[in-house]
Amino acid sequence: MPDTEVNFCEVVQGEKLFQPETALAIVNTDRAVAEQVETENEVWRKECRVSVE
Repeated sequence: MPDTEVNFCEVVQGEKLFQPETALAIVNTDRAVAEQVETENEVWRKECRVSVE
Protein backbone atom coordinates (compact mmCIF):
# COMPACT_ATOMS: atom_id res chain seq x y z
CA MET A 1 0.00 0.00 0.00
CA PRO A 2 1.44 3.43 -0.90
CA ASP A 3 2.56 5.65 1.95
CA THR A 4 0.42 8.74 1.44
CA GLU A 5 -0.48 11.43 3.93
CA VAL A 6 -4.14 12.38 4.12
CA ASN A 7 -5.18 15.83 5.29
CA PHE A 8 -8.04 15.54 7.79
CA CYS A 9 -9.48 18.90 6.70
CA GLU A 10 -9.64 17.77 3.07
CA VAL A 11 -11.46 14.56 4.01
CA VAL A 12 -13.81 15.96 6.64
CA GLN A 13 -15.58 18.93 5.09
CA GLY A 14 -17.50 20.06 8.17
CA GLU A 15 -19.16 19.07 11.40
CA LYS A 16 -21.46 16.07 11.35
CA LEU A 17 -24.80 17.22 12.69
CA PHE A 18 -27.85 15.11 13.47
CA GLN A 19 -31.44 15.79 14.40
CA PRO A 20 -31.89 15.32 18.18
CA GLU A 21 -33.88 12.10 17.72
CA THR A 22 -31.21 10.64 15.44
CA ALA A 23 -28.40 11.64 17.78
CA LEU A 24 -30.16 10.01 20.72
CA ALA A 25 -30.67 6.81 18.72
CA ILE A 26 -26.97 6.71 17.80
CA VAL A 27 -25.90 7.20 21.41
CA ASN A 28 -28.32 4.50 22.57
CA THR A 29 -27.35 1.94 19.93
CA ASP A 30 -23.66 2.58 19.25
CA ARG A 31 -21.93 4.84 21.73
CA ALA A 32 -18.52 4.24 20.08
CA VAL A 33 -19.81 5.78 16.83
CA ALA A 34 -21.23 8.76 18.73
CA GLU A 35 -17.89 9.29 20.47
CA GLN A 36 -16.01 9.04 17.15
CA VAL A 37 -18.31 11.65 15.58
CA GLU A 38 -17.79 13.99 18.54
CA THR A 39 -14.01 13.54 18.32
CA GLU A 40 -14.04 14.30 14.59
CA ASN A 41 -16.21 17.37 15.20
CA GLU A 42 -13.84 18.64 17.91
CA VAL A 43 -10.81 18.20 15.64
CA TRP A 44 -12.62 19.89 12.76
CA ARG A 45 -13.62 22.87 14.94
CA LYS A 46 -10.03 23.29 16.20
CA GLU A 47 -8.07 22.56 13.02
CA CYS A 48 -10.25 23.13 9.97
CA ARG A 49 -12.89 25.77 10.55
CA VAL A 50 -12.09 28.92 8.62
CA SER A 51 -12.54 32.05 10.68
CA VAL A 52 -14.97 34.55 9.19
CA GLU A 53 -13.55 37.39 11.24
